[in-house]
Amino acid sequence: RSGPPGMQSATWPEGSAPGAAAAATPDLHGQVTTLMLRGLPRRYTAWDVIRDVDHYVCSFAVDFVYVPWGRNSFNMGYAFVNFRASSLAREACECMAGQYWRGTEDSKRKIRFTTAHIQGYEASVQHLSAYDSLSETDNPNEVPRRRPVVLINGEYMPLPGAVRSPQS
Repeated sequence: RSGPPGMQSATWPEGSAPGAAAAATPDLHGQVTTLMLRGLPRRYTAWDVIRDVDHYVCSFAVDFVYVPWGRNSFNMGYAFVNFRASSLAREACECMAGQYWRGTEDSKRKIRFTTAHIQGYEASVQHLSAYDSLSETDNPNEVPRRRPVVLINGEYMPLPGAVRSPQS
């Protein structure tokens, strides 16, 4: 596996994985806000994930997206997305589970969900900020393509600043 340890998913009971049945939607217990989206096209960036979420739900529903990248210029096939509320995470699952990623309708890559082990905006940002290679950029004003994306009230914020600026 590539990417920071801990940013992994929980597993679904046999036959209950999203997409396993015609209308399979995970039963999100409690305050689950951080989901692992699977089946990601290998060249998708966090911004592509945000675009697709906006198509099905609303990009303002999201405040954190991390797409782990391998050493070969391809992502690892999944993304971690934190929604601003558990109700928004449930809505995203209901709308997106089993759908195709935009522009990939001719492929077999359908959107699947699992819950992430690390839950919530603050925990996700803190976890990834511990990795210097992820929190430093050559140009702090440049919007990075392969770094975690933090959105505060819909506006991009570099990861180091997101740690110091609590979400409103």
